[in-house]
Amino acid sequence: RVAASGPGALMAIAADRPDAVVLDLDLPGMSGWELAERLRPAGQRRPLLVAVTDRAGDDDRRRSAEAGIDLHLVRPVEPGLLLWAVRRAQRPADPAPVPAPAPAPAPDAPSDARLIRVLLA
Repeated sequence: RVAASGPGALMAIAADRPDAVVLDLDLPGMSGWELAERLRPAGQRRPLLVAVTDRAGDDDRRRSAEAGIDLHLVRPVEPGLLLWAVRRAQRPADPAPVPAPAPAPAPDAPSDARLIRVLLA
């Protein structure tokens, strides 16, 4: 599901209860940092939060960590890394380690990697 704003994302997350959320830090209506802070009330399960952003500074990364963002990825993002993070979030109770992401997929890569590449464009 795609939301076009921070408030829309909050409603979508409340309705769907996803395992992972990929967000931009510069959302209309509220920042990705504010969205993350609103998703972390004590004692409640929250999705894995992955920021995909152009913000590469140390202060931006620190602010993401303080807001509760689990991964701060700077564009361009390797599709395999994003896919690995989402798959890992889907198995939080699995004691077996999830393999690290593979190198960049070739042009004939599986369709899920192409889909992620399109979503990040």
